[in-house]
Amino acid sequence: MNCSLAGKKLHNGHFEIKNLVGHGGMGAVYAGTEIGSNLPVAIKLLLSPKQRMQEADGQFLQDDSLRRLKDEASAAAAVNNENLVKIIITGEDKELGPFIIYEFLPNGSLRDHIEEGRTFTPQETIEKIALPALSALSALHTKNICHRDIKPENLFCAANGKYKVGDLGLALFTGRQSATATGVIVGTPLYLPPERILEANEKGSPSGDCYALALLLVEAMTG
Repeated sequence: MNCSLAGKKLHNGHFEIKNLVGHGGMGAVYAGTEIGSNLPVAIKLLLSPKQRMQEADGQFLQDDSLRRLKDEASAAAAVNNENLVKIIITGEDKELGPFIIYEFLPNGSLRDHIEEGRTFTPQETIEKIALPALSALSALHTKNICHRDIKPENLFCAANGKYKVGDLGLALFTGRQSATATGVIVGTPLYLPPERILEANEKGSPSGDCYALALLLVEAMTG
């Protein structure tokens, strides 16, 4: 992908942006490196509307994007679990604004692998997807955090072949007011439990995360 920020440095020059790898409702994710160690990292930036147009097909940021980025950083920092994509550092750069730097998992997402035609045996599904994801979700739910966007795009393949849960951009701490307007449902429709749609429930629940995971596991086995 074209990347207008390639070569830019942030966090006092400790990290360098290489190329754009994806974008969503809040901003964009870049491959980068930690200067000195040459460690590959993933850098999530909250972009200005002008940058957003350059990097993400002319779509503008939502008004609640800054809060969502801060919630994502808080959720990731609150939970220490080997099956969650590891957060390295968060901060705010003078030029590029707020950022989160994650470990970089170059082996792609579960969605990438399904679209490539891969299907998983029941045993592989249990060992590589279900157990790691349930471990990550249990850790989140123990801290009263709902993921709210479990789907193949948000499970990333680690070096050991197991999938880690990532992208906490829609995560919500139980009891905290949602950043979403009342009656607006967040998440991906195919993976939402019926009650969230019928009740226009934007808050989500641990059972909703598990419902989405169940659909994802069937998809992994059947393609």
